Amino acid sequence: MKKQAIRVKNSRRGFTLPEVMLIVAVAAILTIGSSLKFVQLRDNIRIDRAKAQMKVLQIGLRMYYADVGLFPIRAKVGDGIGYDGLSDWQDYLLTGDRIGASANDEDTDNDQRIDNWHGKYIDEQSILTDPWGNSFLYINCTHQDSRKSGILCWGPQGYTGASAGTDWANYFKSDGTGFSWASGTKDTTDPPDDEGFSVFYRNGDPANAKTDFIMVLWME
Repeated sequence: MKKQAIRVKNSRRGFTLPEVMLIVAVAAILTIGSSLKFVQLRDNIRIDRAKAQMKVLQIGLRMYYADVGLFPIRAKVGDGIGYDGLSDWQDYLLTGDRIGASANDEDTDNDQRIDNWHGKYIDEQSILTDPWGNSFLYINCTHQDSRKSGILCWGPQGYTGASAGTDWANYFKSDGTGFSWASGTKDTTDPPDDEGFSVFYRNGDPANAKTDFIMVLWME
């Protein structure tokens, strides 16, 4: 019996232009979605890291107080000390050196060292810089009943003022006014969450919740 040749028709064909465009569009949507998820994850990680660092600084400052008997003098506001935004965190928490500090209460014996300093109170200098590359700010208001002390993180946009505190008023409280260290900010207007933090958005816009905000960890 003679074998009959069987011809199989090839039903395979290429994609049409609309199909290719659809595939590209779907791939683009998936890529964008993944990128957005990555950005959100990165932002959340940075915020959590900043909070963790601020907690470490809070503990360090409290340990400093337990030894020295007062919080850093140069971080006081409103009493003529010469507030510098506490740019010398390293001296206070890492080294105990107070060169030229003889006029301050931290060095009553004028030996260029903070009295009763038994640090270091944090492990490394990198803790002093937030995940966006900016220095944390510390405000000491323990001598004023009308204000509260705290550690401030300038957030993703960083410090933009010409001197300490000139920019935080652009971050609004929940009542629509600019942020301040007034005791009411913590006690009534924007009380801290369970971890002790209050967050304020640029111009009070919640859309800035991940991109332009300041965050305060209250000290008292």
